Amino acid sequence: MGDEKLKAEDIVDALIEIRDLKKWTNYKVAVESNLPASTIANVFNKKAMPQLDTLLAICRGFDITPYQLFSKTARYEKLSKEETKIIQLWEKLDAESQEALKKLVSLLC
Repeated sequence: MGDEKLKAEDIVDALIEIRDLKKWTNYKVAVESNLPASTIANVFNKKAMPQLDTLLAICRGFDITPYQLFSKTARYEKLSKEETKIIQLWEKLDAESQEALKKLVSLLC
């Protein structure tokens, strides 16, 4: 994000990207974030920008920190294309598949 000013819609776009990578529905985000489904729908449909407490709850639901949300793009800029692709594929996996992959990689090392 560099020197650019962060816009509210950029935050929602980042949240949408994470939701889609996890292949979660808005309802799943609401459950994991312990927020009303209507609040999540308003945020993800861009009808309302999330207040700080809502944003923090969504981050907790995604099991990420706000820093990770805001710095995601910056992290990928320093990686090779191959490393970026591996991370993107990893983020699409559910927790069980991630565990299986970790075991497989540990066998290869």
